[in-house]
Amino acid sequence: MIFNTQGYLSIVLDTNVDLSAVSATDLEIKYKKPSGATGSWPASIYQTTKLIYAFNNADLDEIGLWKAQAFLRLLVKTPIAISLHVCKIGR
Repeated sequence: MIFNTQGYLSIVLDTNVDLSAVSATDLEIKYKKPSGATGSWPASIYQTTKLIYAFNNADLDEIGLWKAQAFLRLLVKTPIAISLHVCKIGR
């Protein structure tokens, strides 16, 4: 269980893409709060394919369902496409 204003907690999102093999900037975890407000947290590469962010006490300031997604800007000349399949919770 996660509580609002809880610290000492990290979010880890697996991109299933080897991030060590690409040049990337602007590593972020974008979020949408239960109220609909949006924002982002700065992220770091973790275990090659994952982005991680450690919450501070002020981050989780709303009660309810939060949504999050990994975001990074690739520094390449040719586009790289990835697919994400998002499922409804409980399925």
